[in-house]
Parts: sequence; C-alpha cells; structure tokens
Amino acid sequence: MQPLSRAGLLVCCASVAGCFSVPNEFICQHDTECALAGVTTRCELSTGGHCSAQQTDCPSGYRYLDNAGPYAGLCVDSGDGGALDGPPAGDGPASLDGGGDGGGGSCPRPYLMIAVEDQTTPQANEIGRVLRFSLDAAGALHSCTTLDGSGSLGGLPQAVTFVPPRFVAVAARDATYVLDADSDQIQWSYPVPGIGGTTVAMDIVPLVEPTSGETRIAVGFSNGSPTIDQLYLYRDAVTTPTIWDVNSGLGLALSLGGITQQQPPTSNFWALNDGYQESIGDNPFTKVKTPYIPAFGGSDQITTIYELDVSGVRRTVWVDSTANGLFHADDSGGGAPTVLGPTKCTGGVTCTFRHAVPDPTTDGASFVLCAEPSSTFNDAKVERLTSTGACTVLYDGKSALDVDKRMTHLAVAMP
Repeated sequence: MQPLSRAGLLVCCASVAGCFSVPNEFICQHDTECALAGVTTRCELSTGGHCSAQQTDCPSGYRYLDNAGPYAGLCVDSGDGGALDGPPAGDGPASLDGGGDGGGGSCPRPYLMIAVEDQTTPQANEIGRVLRFSLDAAGALHSCTTLDGSGSLGGLPQAVTFVPPRFVAVAARDATYVLDADSDQIQWSYPVPGIGGTTVAMDIVPLVEPTSGETRIAVGFSNGSPTIDQLYLYRDAVTTPTIWDVNSGLGLALSLGGITQQQPPTSNFWALNDGYQESIGDNPFTKVKTPYIPAFGGSDQITTIYELDVSGVRRTVWVDSTANGLFHADDSGGGAPTVLGPTKCTGGVTCTFRHAVPDPTTDGASFVLCAEPSSTFNDAKVERLTSTGACTVLYDGKSALDVDKRMTHLAVAMP
C-alpha cells in the first residue's frame, strides 16, 4: 500500500515553537495536528514528533505519513508505540574513527560531539566526521555511531552544534551542513562564500526566528582574522542567507571572539565582545543588545564561550588562552552570575586549550579540547577538567585517530 498523502492538510511550522524546517518534514507535538478526514492519525513523539496514520499492512497498525522526513512511508514499530525498527540508516562507508559506522543511529543524550577534519590527500577523498559519545552520570564517555553524512560531509569541519529535536549542524570549510542524527542523512547544505579563500567558519549556533518560530542556523565567519566579523543566517539549501556585519550591521564590536546560543533556546546569542573579556547578548533579528557579564580576567584573553541549560541553570564556560585554563559560571536567573577561575590542570599540562564545553553531569566540570605542541594533525586530546583542577584524558587523538585527522570543535547534545 502506498503511504498516505498529506495533500490538503495545511499546517504552519510556526505553530510549533522552535520547530526545525527540513525538506518534506513536519514536526508535530499533539495528535490533533495530524488530523486527516476519515483516517485515524497520531503524533509519534518517540521519533521527535512525526505524523502517522492507521494502516492495516503495518504490524503496529500505523504508517508514517509522507511528510515525516526520513521516516516517510515506513511502518511505525509495534514494540514501543512510536519508534521504528531502527531509524533509516545511511549507506556511507564505515567510519574509521570513534567507533562509528557511518550509519547514524540513536545516541542517548546528553552526548558529547567532536568535529574532526580529514586532511587526506587527494582532497577529493576527504570526509569530515562528528564523533559522538554518550555521557553517564560520572561524565565518562561511551562511544556512539559517528556522523559523516553517509560519506558526504565536507572534509574540514570547523564547528558543530546540536539542533533539537535530533539534528546536528556542521560548519565546514566548503559548506554549512545539517544532518539528521538518527539516519546520518544530509538534510541540506549551503556553500561557504568564497570557498578556498579567507572566509572561514569560527562558530555555529541555532537561533529561533521570532516571527515564524522556526529554527535557523547561524554561522560566525572570519575573513582573514582570528575572530568573527560576519554572521550568516541560513534557512535551507536554496534561500539566500541573511548576512549581518557584527560591527555595522549588529552594532556590537569590530569582531567577536566566539558565540553561543542563549539557553534555553531563544533568538539571542551571547558573544565575546572584541574577542576579549566582556560577554554581551544580542538579538540579531531586532538588533537589541543586552549587557551580560562585564569584563573579567584582567589582561587575559578569553577566546571561546559555550553555554548549556542544565535543569534550568545556565552553565557557561570560557577558554582563557593566556592562563591556559577555564572560567565558568552558573546563572539561575538572579542577574549576572559570578565568574570563577581561571581553573587550570593541577600539575601543569603541555597542551593548549582550544575549545571547551560544560559537562552537564557535574557542576563546575568541563570537557576541553587540548592541542599538543606537535606538528601532527592528530595531536589533540579531549580532557575533563573539574573545578578543583583535576584533569583526565578521555580521548587521545594520537592513539584513536589516523595521522591525517584533526579534532577542531566540541558541542553537547542535551535531552
């Protein structure tokens, strides 16, 4: 039997707060949003919110509608009332790094993501990767399948972020990609301006468009400097992105040291003003600035910023490149929080802190991407740094990755 059609059913994505628009996909929250005349329908929340309709040829009695994205036309699994017998898998080559198989698949959240460049020669053979590790209550890493767009992800990922309900966005040197993390299929991609030139992605965050409620992908680009001077806002593969100059267009600073989405997910982002100590909020849609955390760290240079919402508390972590340590703060909504740090690894480390994200399992702990002073691409490590300065190597690129692979950026996917 052919999958039922959604023809004639008009549903606006704006009715679902923060819904993410991908080709031929509608995200539901309630059974009533899936209504079809003369057919019993329901919203399958276990796959992120997809509509299904009663069908006698499926063991469960329900089949996904043809606007269910990667699940379109498939039978709903009968075992748990909404999940497939394994989500649709990609057909890309086996991943050699991080225990992944290139086929997507579920990864229990929260999970840590690591963007990995591929410097293979010739360039045509490069395949970028996003390693994924589920976190247990103690912050230990448990390998999940690696994402590589079924072998089609650009070879030089610079930044990665999670986009609810299940997407992963990657800013690479050639394009910005959006992947379905369950199926490892590329939903869309958009070329980077001036591929091969000086325009390089520095950071990537999801932002909620305030009028439609849809989630967009914002990428901070550098044009020859080590900081962000332009912000590109992407909707899909065909719509020209909105471009904001961070100085003349947003009225912030000459450049930004890093950006992170304000949590819980909103239209605002936090940024490092001029790449140094002040953290400032901005809504690029309304051009409204919000002072947040005044300058801290003295003469130390603060180079990255990342925020998570953990049970209603915003946890933020910054890399202090001068001290080679981390600042961190908890914000429960009572005003600008106290910034603590810099915290450094006790006993000293030989590697240089490049990027960091909070560990959602333990207050004050963070995951740090730390590069060794070596000439090899795979010299970096991922370490866990606690508030007391205890450092533990969790993933060593030297032993886990090929010599032509390089870790570039971290991110966390929250439940």
